[in-house]
Amino acid sequence: MSGESFLSLLVKCLENLSEEQAIQRSPRGRKVRAIISQILALHHHKLTETAVSLITKVYSCVAEGKRFKLSSTSQSFVWKEFQTMRNSDEMDIIWNAFIIRYNINLDESRLLLQLLMDRLLKAFIKNEGKRAPSTCDAPPLNQMEQNAVMYMAGYVAASLLKKYK
Repeated sequence: MSGESFLSLLVKCLENLSEEQAIQRSPRGRKVRAIISQILALHHHKLTETAVSLITKVYSCVAEGKRFKLSSTSQSFVWKEFQTMRNSDEMDIIWNAFIIRYNINLDESRLLLQLLMDRLLKAFIKNEGKRAPSTCDAPPLNQMEQNAVMYMAGYVAASLLKKYK
């Protein structure tokens, strides 16, 4: 991914976050929307460095999870890595440097960071699900094969029940 695509993903997530009903209704949400407006008002070249830093960190969690074959194991690992990363001092340093450098309102900026990172991770997971190749290269079963599999599954279950009664 290039800096431009990182930037467009960040801007899209900020815009979507700003339009969420929960953000629009609550007092804290209104403060978050004000910060989002301040950030979106910046020239894009000022956002690119932060976008690359944030998105690279979030994507590293998803990339680490790819090494597992089972989706539940992968998801568990991704969320664990993500929680560790988003609560790290390094992430605070990146975000606070951005907030201070461009004189952005500090009220609720930490909440915005958490919400933004959550949306970025969900965007990556959603995109990975669309692009993920099938783990099974076998063609789908026809009706007769499906019936045979169901029969065998029923037979095994009935045999186990009978054996352990």
